[in-house]
Amino acid sequence: MRNWTKVLVGFAIGLIISYFHWVGLIVGGLAVGIASRNLRTALAAGLTFGIMVWLAFITMLSVNGMAGKFFAMSPLSYLSLLLAVVATTISASITNFFSRPVSSKT
Repeated sequence: MRNWTKVLVGFAIGLIISYFHWVGLIVGGLAVGIASRNLRTALAAGLTFGIMVWLAFITMLSVNGMAGKFFAMSPLSYLSLLLAVVATTISASITNFFSRPVSSKT
């Protein structure tokens, strides 16, 4: 599989798990981080995944007619976006830090 298809599979797995529990944010971030080639693409994929999950959440609220009430609680709506983006980006970057080869300077 190519790297982008692995990232898309990680997106799908994380999104499905996120529908049921918030741990899906971390699992999805880990999945897209593992599938990425380097730290830059891992951070971009984690950030994008966090934004996509938050937009899916807002879409679900809109379908149920609760988006207006959610945005009326403005500090909490900002906090939900911040937590979704930060959790996925940090978990995507963690996997890339541990998968790097260690180079020794002599």
